Amino acid sequence: MRTTEARLLRTENVDLERGVIDIQRSKGYDQHYVAMHDTMTNLMTRYNHAISILQPSRAYFFQSSKGPHYSRDWVQDNFRTLWNKVNGSMASPVANDVRHHMQQ
Repeated sequence: MRTTEARLLRTENVDLERGVIDIQRSKGYDQHYVAMHDTMTNLMTRYNHAISILQPSRAYFFQSSKGPHYSRDWVQDNFRTLWNKVNGSMASPVANDVRHHMQQ
């Protein structure tokens, strides 16, 4: 998934019973589906249960506590912080780079 697809993912587009994510808005606005591995479905189910206690009527699956969804900058800032803690600040990848390498 693209980071934007994850940021804008609405709760009604995540089918945790079947393990399928319905991507409504994507690059080029093409709708497509992502089938999750059982381990990811389990993690998403656990996350959904925990976050539903804090945000019971959220619209976005990964909703910010300060607004509707996380911003592009929030994703990049947190990715860079975590990257630098693990790898140092020698390289300067962006969050989407991980997606491209995982597809190979």
